[in-house]
Amino acid sequence: MNDFEGKVAVVTGAGSGMGRAFAQRSAEEGMKLVLGDIEQTALDKAVEELSAGGFDVVGVPTDVSKREAIQHLADVALERYGKLNVAFNNAGVEGFLDGALWEATQKDWEWTMGVNLWSVIYGTQIFLPLILAQDEEGYVVVTGRLKDVIIRHGENISAKEVEDLVYQHPSVADVAVVGLPDERTGERACAVVALRPDAPAFDLAGLREFLEGKGLRLQSVPEQLEIVDAVPRNPAGKILKHKLREQLLAGT
Repeated sequence: MNDFEGKVAVVTGAGSGMGRAFAQRSAEEGMKLVLGDIEQTALDKAVEELSAGGFDVVGVPTDVSKREAIQHLADVALERYGKLNVAFNNAGVEGFLDGALWEATQKDWEWTMGVNLWSVIYGTQIFLPLILAQDEEGYVVVTGRLKDVIIRHGENISAKEVEDLVYQHPSVADVAVVGLPDERTGERACAVVALRPDAPAFDLAGLREFLEGKGLRLQSVPEQLEIVDAVPRNPAGKILKHKLREQLLAGT
């Protein structure tokens, strides 16, 4: 798809992280947006920011583990815009990170599989037939997460959890949290941040204070901060974390 102007996109998990980035990029390309997220506050903020930028966007509280919620997203897109061109099946969770794997309860497993597996199945079953029935080019995009856990002192740290909180900082335009080798801890968390235009900068101490104020566990707070002009992404909007790691390890 080369021309996005006037096309319609649905984005799940749109309140933060990659979903928020997909929404921003799609809006800047001229697309109309239906955003879904289970976190009402994050969803409202995304809609408010995009609307303030003059973009056509609507937010829909969405629990992607439920088929009826995915169907409602599709219904809103058709009712408001009359079509659907791109569906970003983006919502995902890290799963159980609070202890040994065998300590995860059935509820933990049902939640993880509901969001990471069944939401993709529901999205494919619901969005794809709608797109194929139209006389326009369209896509269903599924976000994959291969390495989004940082192992520090043998404990798993969710990069996405940290990223979602960093995104709430008023100066932050984009962020990626990556794990880097560390002789003492195994890995250390590095927050790579791009600032909003004219927003005040902050240092590592300021970031730590902000995250601790948001209730992030001390062991999950990044030990390194890098301010960059832009977080590298591929044409589909996916953060190139492997490229970030290579650059950070090379000192460039």
